[in-house]
Amino acid sequence: IEKGKVGGTCLHNGCIPTKALLHAGEIADQAREAGQFGVKATFEGIDIEAVHKYKDEVISGLYKGLQGLIASRKVHYIEGEGKLSSPTSVDVNGQRIQGRHVLLATGSVPKSLPGLEIDGNRIISSDHAL
Repeated sequence: IEKGKVGGTCLHNGCIPTKALLHAGEIADQAREAGQFGVKATFEGIDIEAVHKYKDEVISGLYKGLQGLIASRKVHYIEGEGKLSSPTSVDVNGQRIQGRHVLLATGSVPKSLPGLEIDGNRIISSDHAL
């Protein structure tokens, strides 16, 4: 049972998109510095729309791969919010799911500091940064 897309913050808003954007920046730096290594290259700038398209394609590819892995392992995946109803069952989307074991992976939620509430403009979380 997953509240959002499988892969969570790391895949969709955190680690993976950050690494994709950093990689694009590193490529730009390498093009800018290529002459130091005897490589003739010109750096004409950054096409931010193309960079974001690249980032989105990385996320999409990994997301599809994760979905395929889940399906191949015969994991029963349900998108929604669950509530424990017993030590071996969870209620989600109006149905009760039974199992021998229940594993809780609660994920994370950005936390504001008193007086410094996340507003998405001046104070942002990983959900806003990328």
